[in-house]
Amino acid sequence: MIISSCSEEVRTLYDIKKENKLRVVLRNSPTTYFEDRDGKAAGFEYEMLKEFAKWLKVELEITTTDSTEKLLEHLEFKKADLAIGSLTITSARKKEFLFTLPYLEVNQEVICHRSKRIENIQDLAKAKVIVAKNTSYAEILRTLKKEVPELTWVEDDEDSQDHTFEQVQAQNYDCTVIDSNIRKLNQMFYPDLRFSFVLGEENKIAWAMNKGNTELQSIYNKWFENVFRKSGLKALKEKYYATTQDFDPYDINKFNERVKTRLPKYKEYFQSEAAKIGWDWKLLAAISYQESHWNEKALSPTGVRGLMMLTRSTAKAMGVKNRIDPKQSIEGGAKYLKKMHDRLPRFIQGNSRLWMTLAAYNVGYSHLRDARGLAAWRERNPNTWAGVRTVLPLLSQKRYYKRLPHGYARGKEPVVYVDRIKNYYELIQKAINGTVKVKIYN
Repeated sequence: MIISSCSEEVRTLYDIKKENKLRVVLRNSPTTYFEDRDGKAAGFEYEMLKEFAKWLKVELEITTTDSTEKLLEHLEFKKADLAIGSLTITSARKKEFLFTLPYLEVNQEVICHRSKRIENIQDLAKAKVIVAKNTSYAEILRTLKKEVPELTWVEDDEDSQDHTFEQVQAQNYDCTVIDSNIRKLNQMFYPDLRFSFVLGEENKIAWAMNKGNTELQSIYNKWFENVFRKSGLKALKEKYYATTQDFDPYDINKFNERVKTRLPKYKEYFQSEAAKIGWDWKLLAAISYQESHWNEKALSPTGVRGLMMLTRSTAKAMGVKNRIDPKQSIEGGAKYLKKMHDRLPRFIQGNSRLWMTLAAYNVGYSHLRDARGLAAWRERNPNTWAGVRTVLPLLSQKRYYKRLPHGYARGKEPVVYVDRIKNYYELIQKAINGTVKVKIYN
């Protein structure tokens, strides 16, 4: 893959093939392009793009940006052949750009704080609404305002859906508007937000290119219709957008039942591997419960699997040959946790070191390091979990992640992850010891 700056020449499909280079601008976001916990490039549209480039037999020259406005500017100034960023096909955009066949159909959903009862556009007109700036959400609201003049909203300069979710969660605003696929990616991290109603008609998501680039549009459409739609689209949708079918994480009755029926099968392995790294085995068991609910055959849509939900690359690095083998999974997970633990600076001590280890296990060491740097910049203590946990959610906000070496991350996830493990750890202690102890390290 080639990473470099882009020129301003207009290029045809012939030029792309001749130069063996497809120039693409991608938005750094959870639906398009981001760095996963193994430090590798990931994202629904990024994986699609790799398959298209492979079929076209060209190298990729990738530029990333942090907003829809900048994404489309790259096309306007002929700095890219394709612009990719969960773009909705709208009437206004079709006047300026060509679009490929859509790969996803989504609804624009009104999402509100659970304390508000918003059922229709008239209710919405009485609410405090925030949407990301320069998006199709603002465009549809402007259209609806012609019919409902009292409808008002604020366009957030942050241009980040995570930020608008945060604003509604904090009750600074009542509602926001979001595509249904993005809501699926975020709903578990914002428990106080609720779906209210669908706004307008179904929308189509596609890639954009310059007017006149009809050959590139045609060749993409041929690939999509004859190859990708048949062999890759369904699997990729399941990987990134499949909704979790598991139980409510706060279903204590279900948890207590599994402490009795599932935990005993793996207790010996947790004890053995925890002893090797000097941890309380019940904490290792709590991590495993958060990961897989003690289901040795667990498989996530993204391909992580087993009791410790290891990725292929992590399993290989830790010497795990069979991820669904309970002993190997626990051993590999414990080794990887120890690796994260040992990578942290020595002056991070005690439980802060432990909770940062768990955060790194979840979001990746590189993103944790970004968070520590951000904590220092915001005059929080980067060597305590209290300091780092306050800034982790900022990794999903453009004003911050665009300055960070490893870019966007769903930073609220590791905070929720650590909190749940703490709760499970206490519940396991109570179930086994009849009381809750505070000792974590052996």
